Amino acid sequence: MKGCIIVRLEVPGVIQYRDIMLRTLSATCKLIAPGARARSSRASLFAAHLVSAVGEAYNNIALHGYAGREPGMIRMEIEQGSDWIRVVLADTVQVRSGWGSPSRPGCTARIGPGCVHHAVVRR
Repeated sequence: MKGCIIVRLEVPGVIQYRDIMLRTLSATCKLIAPGARARSSRASLFAAHLVSAVGEAYNNIALHGYAGREPGMIRMEIEQGSDWIRVVLADTVQVRSGWGSPSRPGCTARIGPGCVHHAVVRR
């Protein structure tokens, strides 16, 4: 399932940049699903849930993933297909000793059709 990546954004992994990421996602939803502009539409409801889920994933990375260490960057990619949207958040912090290769991202959050998945990458 390959789509078209329409937005990439990278911000410092601190809570102060959360709003920039969420506003970017909200604006993108309105761009790709014009019905998201109407407050009572299904597209609007989906966009609100998606923004909420991404906000929670961002919080998890910024507040918990970087706890006790220097924050890295948080990258968001928004990919669109004909009837789907995928948002991928990834941090750039090195994985803690014993948790896998230090060159791999530490935490990834994927939001797809109807669900949110959080996983620590341990390759």
